[in-house]
Amino acid sequence: MIGAAAGDLIGSYWEFKEEKPGKFDKEFFRKESTITDDTVLSIATAEAILSGRPYSEVYKSYCRRYVNFGYGPSFMQWAHTSDGYTQVNNSWGNGSAMRVSPVGWAFKTPQRVMMEAQQSASITHAHFDGVKGAQAVALAVYMARVGAGKDQIKAVMDEWFEYDVEIDLDEYHKEYSFDVSCKGTLPPAIACVLQAESFAEVMMYGKYIGGDTDTLLACAGAIAEPLFGVPVDIREKTEAAISMASPALLGTLHEFERKYGAGKAVASSSLDVMASLRRIIRKI
Repeated sequence: MIGAAAGDLIGSYWEFKEEKPGKFDKEFFRKESTITDDTVLSIATAEAILSGRPYSEVYKSYCRRYVNFGYGPSFMQWAHTSDGYTQVNNSWGNGSAMRVSPVGWAFKTPQRVMMEAQQSASITHAHFDGVKGAQAVALAVYMARVGAGKDQIKAVMDEWFEYDVEIDLDEYHKEYSFDVSCKGTLPPAIACVLQAESFAEVMMYGKYIGGDTDTLLACAGAIAEPLFGVPVDIREKTEAAISMASPALLGTLHEFERKYGAGKAVASSSLDVMASLRRIIRKI
């Protein structure tokens, strides 16, 4: 989950800017860099899992408690409906994918990961693309965590989710613009991970292609964490930014990591992982 928060923090500076940095620009943190709703709601997902409370209840609580973090207007409206009545939003936006990474760490089977991702998404992002985006990120995190490699993650993104992740980063740098949809955010986010050899490269590539950079890099960072690990300096700066917003947020993140793990995964039997995934594919 710290990978998602780091991506959010690094991407926040570039979110609404027309300019884009160079492909290998290593300046990740600026004085304007800040965590956004991507991090707050990712930690909310972690708290829901830790406490067993419904996702909807915790998301509403966090939005009301941690204000001014850039929540979207439809999410804000939903979050401030009465607690006894929750209207489901049919959003196809990338908000479902930006907050889902704890699901990929917490659950032990791909079936449960897919189910929990759907549940976390559907209360606010019930559109097919909104649920699909959350499931794609959660499953990619899960796969990396249990030892699957980039080729295997790519195959699942192609076959299950029909995401074209073979993109030309240089072309995206020239042509890609701000896009808050799941189907417009997830393919380039995943492509950044698949074309990189380190967490830092993922961050550089995401800044380079631009768009909704905080969310794009939150999704990419979530998947990159179990693949590559998060460098110590990036983790420290990210933790400092979270603590500045609220020590309680950082405490929940650490509690989740103590229970479910963090960092680069230790490879298990990737063949077993893929066999399990193929069995599920035949049932979907």
